[in-house]
Order: sequence, then C-alpha cells, then structure tokens
Amino acid sequence: MKSWNKLPFAFVETKKIAGNPNVSIKEIQEFLKNDGEFLMQELDYLQPNVIICTCDPQFDFITTKYLANEVIDESDKKVYKYPYDPYFDCCLWYYHERNIAVVKSYHPTNRGKIQWTIFERVVSPFRKLLKENPQFFEKL
Repeated sequence: MKSWNKLPFAFVETKKIAGNPNVSIKEIQEFLKNDGEFLMQELDYLQPNVIICTCDPQFDFITTKYLANEVIDESDKKVYKYPYDPYFDCCLWYYHERNIAVVKSYHPTNRGKIQWTIFERVVSPFRKLLKENPQFFEKL
C-alpha cells in the first residue's frame, strides 16, 4: 500500500519516565490521571488517524476521555483473534465521524517474541479495518 510511504505519522508514548526500558501499569495510570490533559493536547495538535494503545489504561483513557464525545457504533468495536496464536487477541474501535482507529495491541516495536509476529499482531486488525472500510485512506 503506497499510502504508508506518503502519509505523515507520529509516534507518541505515554511512557514519560526516561531511563528505563519499561514502565508499570500503575505508573501509566498515575500519569494519565495527573497529566492526561497534556496527552490530549498533543493528540489534538497531531490529529492522528491511528492510535495504538499497548495497555488497558491507555485504551480506556483514549476511548473514555479523549474520544468521550465521539459517536461509535457497537459494530465498530471489534475484537480480532490472531489466527496463528489462539492466546492472542487485540481490538480496534473505529470512529467513522473523525476517521480514527484506536487499536489495543502490543507496541509495534516489541521484541519480546519473533519481531515479525508482534508487528503482524499490531497491524492485523488495522488491515481488516481497511478491507471493511476502504474509504479510510480517502478521508485523509
């Protein structure tokens, strides 16, 4: 898909603690509670069309706080089972009005397992979204 090479993108982390390779869920929750307004301002500035959340607190914050006033149909809240790993699933919510996809999955650069499988698990729900909603890129 040539669009990947032409469309701008930004990678925004909620891990705001420098010097460590990871951050606990509790620390992410604390950041979102105390400083989530800054994340919302950053997202407003960047106007992303795809938001990848790597944990429940991030996904919950984005869907219940940042996109709280957006309309989403229940049919656009989908859980995707990765066909090659029965223990893995991720979800994607698609907000038609704003043309935003919110994915809950692994970090796309996670190296915990074989790298291509992690990446595949991140993009699988998005690939399915594009098949079901080819207008996604047309709205960009």
